[in-house]
Amino acid sequence: MGGLNRARRLAAALWAAGACASAAAADPAELARGKELFTRIQPACAVCHTLQAAGAEGQVGPVLDELKPDAGRVLRALKAGIGVMPS
Repeated sequence: MGGLNRARRLAAALWAAGACASAAAADPAELARGKELFTRIQPACAVCHTLQAAGAEGQVGPVLDELKPDAGRVLRALKAGIGVMPS
């Protein structure tokens, strides 16, 4: 159960870093946590994905600024991976 809660928190933080980065009401601490997780968890999302809010310029996976996944999609990707993307 702890792993699922961790995945949910991670998904929320990552989604906040990408999808809500331009929102004036976004919590700065949550945005910073999302950026840290996006660039540092192993394997780091930033290795493959581009996400302007995280300063990431990955060249392999989809550009998340264009894809704009919702929190549910981020959670599913983190839990199960997508295609060749690891969980």
